[in-house]
Amino acid sequence: MAVDLLGKDEILFIHDGTAYLPIGCLTTNSVSLSRELTEGTKTKCNLNPAGVPQAPTYEVSFEAVANDDAITKMTYEKLKAEMSKDTPTFWQIKRNGVGFEFGKAYLTSLERSAPVDNVVTFSGTLQGVEAISDTDLHPNV
Repeated sequence: MAVDLLGKDEILFIHDGTAYLPIGCLTTNSVSLSRELTEGTKTKCNLNPAGVPQAPTYEVSFEAVANDDAITKMTYEKLKAEMSKDTPTFWQIKRNGVGFEFGKAYLTSLERSAPVDNVVTFSGTLQGVEAISDTDLHPNV
């Protein structure tokens, strides 16, 4: 019998240079894979060429409630520092505590929202570099 997977069991972690830390008070994370199809080259022998598939790309998005626990969590402030780096950020998604998807990406967007009568939240997007892996890509792990 198949078991339903619950979102609470998949957590996004970001490597802060020392260790993988979960994004503080994560409310949702998602992975979006895409692949473009470019037009084929018309020739005299083939007036209707098939499209040419390009390499797959991906984005990892997340939303969280702001938290100031910078020791055990990836906070908004730590993510701002990640965004200013010129090197990719390493990430992993753990399901029930076990890493099963790994990648490296650039943090391309980070947004914070502070509604008057509600908690401060933040969200962001990581634009993937290379492909998602089933083994850890960080060189020091």
